[in-house]
Amino acid sequence: MTSKRTIVGTVLAVLLAYFLGPLGGLLFLSLLFGLTLSNYQRTKKIQEDLQLIKEKLGIATEEDFEKVPVSDEEIERELEEHAGHDRKE
Repeated sequence: MTSKRTIVGTVLAVLLAYFLGPLGGLLFLSLLFGLTLSNYQRTKKIQEDLQLIKEKLGIATEEDFEKVPVSDEEIERELEEHAGHDRKE
Protein backbone atom coordinates (compact mmCIF):
# COMPACT_ATOMS: atom_id res chain seq x y z
CA MET A 1 0.00 0.00 0.00
CA THR A 2 2.79 2.41 0.89
CA SER A 3 4.66 1.73 -2.34
CA LYS A 4 1.54 2.59 -4.36
CA ARG A 5 1.24 5.88 -2.50
CA THR A 6 4.91 6.60 -3.07
CA ILE A 7 4.61 5.92 -6.79
CA VAL A 8 1.45 8.02 -7.14
CA GLY A 9 3.01 10.87 -5.15
CA THR A 10 6.17 10.78 -7.23
CA VAL A 11 4.22 10.78 -10.51
CA LEU A 12 2.11 13.72 -9.35
CA ALA A 13 5.21 15.61 -8.25
CA VAL A 14 6.89 15.01 -11.62
CA LEU A 15 3.79 16.28 -13.44
CA LEU A 16 3.60 19.36 -11.22
CA ALA A 17 7.33 19.96 -11.66
CA TYR A 18 6.87 19.82 -15.41
CA PHE A 19 3.99 22.30 -15.44
CA LEU A 20 5.32 24.67 -12.76
CA GLY A 21 8.85 25.00 -14.12
CA PRO A 22 11.60 25.87 -11.60
CA LEU A 23 9.13 26.03 -8.74
CA GLY A 24 8.00 22.52 -9.65
CA GLY A 25 11.57 21.25 -9.29
CA LEU A 26 11.68 22.64 -5.78
CA LEU A 27 8.35 20.98 -5.04
CA PHE A 28 9.69 17.68 -6.37
CA LEU A 29 12.82 17.90 -4.19
CA SER A 30 10.76 18.70 -1.11
CA LEU A 31 8.52 15.70 -1.79
CA LEU A 32 11.53 13.40 -2.13
CA PHE A 33 12.96 14.77 1.11
CA GLY A 34 9.63 14.21 2.88
CA LEU A 35 9.33 10.64 1.60
CA THR A 36 12.89 9.85 2.64
CA LEU A 37 12.42 11.34 6.09
CA SER A 38 9.11 9.54 6.58
CA ASN A 39 10.63 6.22 5.54
CA TYR A 40 13.59 6.75 7.89
CA GLN A 41 11.32 7.55 10.86
CA ARG A 42 9.06 4.58 10.17
CA THR A 43 12.02 2.20 9.90
CA LYS A 44 13.54 3.60 13.10
CA LYS A 45 10.25 3.10 14.99
CA ILE A 46 9.94 -0.48 13.72
CA GLN A 47 13.49 -1.26 14.86
CA GLU A 48 12.78 0.22 18.31
CA ASP A 49 9.62 -1.88 18.61
CA LEU A 50 11.50 -5.02 17.57
CA GLN A 51 14.19 -4.30 20.14
CA LEU A 52 11.57 -3.93 22.89
CA ILE A 53 9.98 -7.23 21.89
CA LYS A 54 13.38 -8.94 21.94
CA GLU A 55 14.09 -7.53 25.39
CA LYS A 56 10.70 -8.72 26.70
CA LEU A 57 11.36 -12.21 25.32
CA GLY A 58 14.91 -12.26 26.65
CA ILE A 59 16.61 -12.42 23.28
CA ALA A 60 20.10 -10.96 23.43
CA THR A 61 21.88 -12.89 20.66
CA GLU A 62 21.01 -14.96 17.62
CA GLU A 63 21.62 -18.12 19.70
CA ASP A 64 18.91 -17.03 22.15
CA PHE A 65 16.54 -16.55 19.24
CA GLU A 66 16.54 -20.28 18.55
CA LYS A 67 15.31 -20.94 22.12
CA VAL A 68 12.30 -18.62 21.82
CA PRO A 69 8.85 -19.95 20.84
CA VAL A 70 8.21 -19.22 17.20
CA SER A 71 4.44 -19.34 16.76
CA ASP A 72 2.40 -16.17 17.12
CA GLU A 73 0.27 -17.71 19.86
CA GLU A 74 3.30 -18.69 21.92
CA ILE A 75 4.85 -15.25 21.55
CA GLU A 76 1.58 -13.57 22.56
CA ARG A 77 1.30 -15.86 25.59
CA GLU A 78 4.90 -15.07 26.60
CA LEU A 79 4.31 -11.33 26.28
CA GLU A 80 1.10 -11.57 28.32
CA GLU A 81 2.91 -13.53 31.02
CA HIS A 82 5.67 -10.93 31.17
CA ALA A 83 3.08 -8.13 31.28
CA GLY A 84 1.31 -9.93 34.13
CA HIS A 85 4.57 -10.21 36.09
CA ASP A 86 5.35 -6.54 35.51
CA ARG A 87 1.93 -5.53 36.88
CA LYS A 88 2.35 -7.65 40.01
CA GLU A 89 5.72 -6.10 40.77
